[in-house]
Amino acid sequence: MVNLPYIENPPRKRRRPAVACVECRRRKVKCDRAKPCGPCYQSALTCYYRPPSFSQSGPAPEPAPAPAQQSLHSSFQGTNLAGSVSLPMDQRTSPSSGFSDESRPKSAIQVDTHRSSSSVGTQNPSNVLTNSDPDFSSPDLLFLDAQQDDGQRFISVSPPADSSATGCAKHFKEHTIAGLDRLGLFSSMNGQMTDSTGEFAEVRGMLEKCYHYARGIQSMRSSKRARLSSLIDGPIKLPRRSTCDKLMHNYLRTFESTIRILHIPSFKAEYESYWINPWGVSDVFLRKLILVLAIGTCFIGYSDAYDPQLRSMASTWTYDAQAWLMRAFDVRGVDLDMLEVSCLLITARKTDLVTSQLDWISVDFPLRMALRLQLHKEPSIHFPHLSQLEAERRRRLWAAVLENCLQSSLDSGIPMSISNDAFDCLPPGNFNDVDLREEGHSEPATETSGFTESTMSIFLMKTMRLRMRIAQFLSSLLPELSYHEALKLSADLEALCRSQEKDLQLFTTRAAPGSAVPSDFQKKLHSSLIRRCLLALHGNFASKAKFDPLFYFSHKAATETSLFLLKYLLSSQKNSHAMPEDDFSLLIISGSSIIISFLWEATAHVCADVINNITESPFPLISSLSRSELTQTIQCAIDTARSCLRAGDTAVEPLVLFSCSLAHIKSVSEEKPIDKSIMDAARSSLLFCYKVLESGYREEGQDSRLDISIGRHGLEFPDYDSGTDLWDTVVNAPIMLFE
Repeated sequence: MVNLPYIENPPRKRRRPAVACVECRRRKVKCDRAKPCGPCYQSALTCYYRPPSFSQSGPAPEPAPAPAQQSLHSSFQGTNLAGSVSLPMDQRTSPSSGFSDESRPKSAIQVDTHRSSSSVGTQNPSNVLTNSDPDFSSPDLLFLDAQQDDGQRFISVSPPADSSATGCAKHFKEHTIAGLDRLGLFSSMNGQMTDSTGEFAEVRGMLEKCYHYARGIQSMRSSKRARLSSLIDGPIKLPRRSTCDKLMHNYLRTFESTIRILHIPSFKAEYESYWINPWGVSDVFLRKLILVLAIGTCFIGYSDAYDPQLRSMASTWTYDAQAWLMRAFDVRGVDLDMLEVSCLLITARKTDLVTSQLDWISVDFPLRMALRLQLHKEPSIHFPHLSQLEAERRRRLWAAVLENCLQSSLDSGIPMSISNDAFDCLPPGNFNDVDLREEGHSEPATETSGFTESTMSIFLMKTMRLRMRIAQFLSSLLPELSYHEALKLSADLEALCRSQEKDLQLFTTRAAPGSAVPSDFQKKLHSSLIRRCLLALHGNFASKAKFDPLFYFSHKAATETSLFLLKYLLSSQKNSHAMPEDDFSLLIISGSSIIISFLWEATAHVCADVINNITESPFPLISSLSRSELTQTIQCAIDTARSCLRAGDTAVEPLVLFSCSLAHIKSVSEEKPIDKSIMDAARSSLLFCYKVLESGYREEGQDSRLDISIGRHGLEFPDYDSGTDLWDTVVNAPIMLFE
């Protein structure tokens, strides 16, 4: 018998690209190619699409994944499926890749289910594809391999190549909306709803009108502030002093008490000099002042004789300070005063009514200035000749710069531009501003037992390195941390946060009569800025608990963190029709993206958690008490969204999505038709948005008729002809279609 040489069969070539999702192909059912598709939505499965393979020899045969090891989808921290696909061990090498297992870069997390140790797995780089088609995408975060080897399970958490991670604001728009949008209002396809009565077309038309008014409002606000800023000539004069005093106090009482930027006695001394001789102060102080006043406008309630013109002027002040800062570099260079203006500008832009999707770009500007001034170096080590005041000023500014960079990274999903090992500057000293003197040297600050004006900044800076490690993990393309190490990061930050919250409580209970104590705003802002990192960290893994008990702790931690953040809404939104009076509630409603972005993310997590629970639980009455508390939380978030719209916000997605989610929950509990309840809720919420935005559009149009000028002694509103036809021009402007 002749032994013939063994000829290996060539890999099968797929002539047609796979257009159906992975789950529909595995289950052999018809896929409607939506995102998510109908069959996957009905079966509560993760819907995702394989990226096209550009291998010369064709793709490797695709195994049918086991049900318990399917690729899972997180509706809260998903990413586009243009990234990595983790293959079984027997398919990790393809003829076209040219990589071996040893030479392949590490990009997967390896979790040992039998031992507590963790190591980093491998991934085939030939499977990391980038698709230029923006429509070819679907949410995906974790891919569980179908192959188990030696009791070890590979959990790939490498984000896609085109967008590594998404921050709260972007994440809410791109992924959370897709997870809660049962009607398909905010997507290009209708998905589950079959509209035979024309109700969907009616609701979609209302949404397009809301978008039209929202864009018109933003456009008029932007053009108006540019026009007003161009009228400024010479030293800027402000409204009457009583108003300025109130606005300045608002800022010093809130942001300056938590994130230190200014030396308060020096600033107040220049402020007094300004009212004595307005032409005798420097330009840089004037820009500090108008930014302080601009930030203070978001803390004005109805009890303070609320004047809507102040919010409009705050936008103009912010615009003017930004333009001046760009011009000043040609003549001033970089110094601490310029850095203070830059840090104030970051906060002012976040509280501005004129929003921008690119605010995160400007955050690197003060960071580069701080590095140029060498603020990242500890003064007591590198600059021992500096006075105590100068050293503390540098430490405070460095802490403020890092805080702004960190929050921007969490919002946008963009990696921070500085790492933990790039600075050695210590936290600020526990001093009150009046205790700092120019004399003396910059010895390390001695911690005291009392609460001072710098205590909150110290607490935030002590958690900075941990939070930066979490932000680095969330935005990394090739994460090197295992899930076990992610849990350790969470535990360390949670323990430190609880310890600091306990210290703040002790400052209140053990304070001597007349001594300073932390305010409610300081405690809430401190907890929010820290715990949002926990929400972002556990949000990556929370939805995986439905399929894998390994991630149950993350699901529980994300739910608890969301409820903790939202309890501030419960305590303040007692009357959704009245403007709240406490500072933190005013910041939520009028402070633009500073707090509200991750509060919406927390609300979305609670909504999805309740919907999944009532859909899967065969005994809904068992946990009716906890569900009642959760639905109350969602209702408070809805009331907050309504208040934000009344205060000038133009985003309609949160109110519509949360109203539809609450209607979904109630319809299941009351055994009513789900789709009809959701449609009614969408119509009702959009009608509210339409009325508020239409009213705001008319007000902005009428405000643009005023020929507002800025004189030497404040705002001047000359008489105008009431018969002016400018409003007709605004109304008849071309309609911006929904894209």
